[in-house]
Amino acid sequence: MSSLFARCCVTASLCLAAFGAPLADGVPLELRQAARDGDVQSLFLMGRLYAEGEGELRRDPAEAARWWRQAAAAGHTGAQRELALLHLSGRGVPQSFTEATRLFFLAANKGDIDSQFELGTLLISGRGGQMSVDTGMEWLVRAADGGHHPAQLSLARAYLAAERSDPAHAEGVGWLRRAVDAGYTPAIYYLATLYADATLIPESPDEAASLFERAASAGHPDAQVWMGRHLQRADPPDHIAALAQYRLAAAQGNADGHYGVARIHLDRLVRTPNTQEGLRHLYAAADLGHAEAHYSLGGMYGRGALPGGGDRAVSHFERAAHLNHTGAMYELALAHYQGTGPLRRNPAAAAEWWRRAAQRGHVESQYAFALLHLSGAGVPRNPGVAFALANVAAAQGHHEGGALRDELMTSLDPDVLRQAQELSLTLFQQYVSDRGRHLEGQLK
Repeated sequence: MSSLFARCCVTASLCLAAFGAPLADGVPLELRQAARDGDVQSLFLMGRLYAEGEGELRRDPAEAARWWRQAAAAGHTGAQRELALLHLSGRGVPQSFTEATRLFFLAANKGDIDSQFELGTLLISGRGGQMSVDTGMEWLVRAADGGHHPAQLSLARAYLAAERSDPAHAEGVGWLRRAVDAGYTPAIYYLATLYADATLIPESPDEAASLFERAASAGHPDAQVWMGRHLQRADPPDHIAALAQYRLAAAQGNADGHYGVARIHLDRLVRTPNTQEGLRHLYAAADLGHAEAHYSLGGMYGRGALPGGGDRAVSHFERAAHLNHTGAMYELALAHYQGTGPLRRNPAAAAEWWRRAAQRGHVESQYAFALLHLSGAGVPRNPGVAFALANVAAAQGHHEGGALRDELMTSLDPDVLRQAQELSLTLFQQYVSDRGRHLEGQLK
């Protein structure tokens, strides 16, 4: 049977509220009986009750899966989709991309656009079995044609990877515009980033700012962070308005938002800064894996601004270094070289971290790595490599690097110097980003 009760209950809350229904173990009696009698919609709603949890009923994904499995076997599209999502995540059931793909396919074939999107994504990634990009794209198109905004955005990202002259690029812009015109916030934010960095579409700072503001107003945390930074770069800067934007992002668990709040207070950029609030947000950002927050905390502990000293400084520098923060790599290398805090002196470990930072363009690390090669601490002594590293640092304006380079030019054997100069060019091209390539002429 299909009861009026089951037809009315579209959420767990409505199920519990409908008609003041009597409960048994937190489940409406009429709904439970209808499910036991095999009513497919009631089976689905029983699963939803256990999936969401409400009142006395605790959330139980495994029990939800049990009810949805019965409904899915009877052909219920929503149950097939929801059970597939459980298999996708491994909540309440063994994780199985293959089973998720099978269930999504059943629902997608009946026109469920959410399942079409998930199926397309799985096929493109190959997680559900054999990879099939073409078939996956076909399912994404079906979902997007049905008004599925995440599918429209996924198609836009895929097609925009093509050259601007390629018809696929124009198709990507079209899908993106459809999602933006529908008010899909992630698409609005994505289009804003495209206008801002001009990598895939012509640059338009005004259009970018307008879209970032629109996405921020809709609650997109990354857009709120962008607005905060934009307000701080204004002339004059509006740190109070920026703080409000950062707080909105932080409230959603955004690490950059927490860091923005922290910096405004700790740098005393508002009339009544609150150091404790700043520290609270700085720790929150670090807990979320924010490299700059860890680096800042490492510096504060290292300077004695916070109790805990060298041990905690090294701990935060190490976390930031593993997040590829080059400044933290430099500090961690220095700590290994000097034997700071819990570390014993280890020039080899210092060399490794200075090497990593140098390769990522950190000029001070390039100079420090040069000194190690000159002295032979932690690496084999090699004045030619020392010259090349110092030369790269000097070309970027490092004065001590320039002095070391000039000193070595007068002492190296001519053949060694020639090879070192050739190495300088190679290292410069590896270590220096495109923005610094104009400095190549500063090499000696």
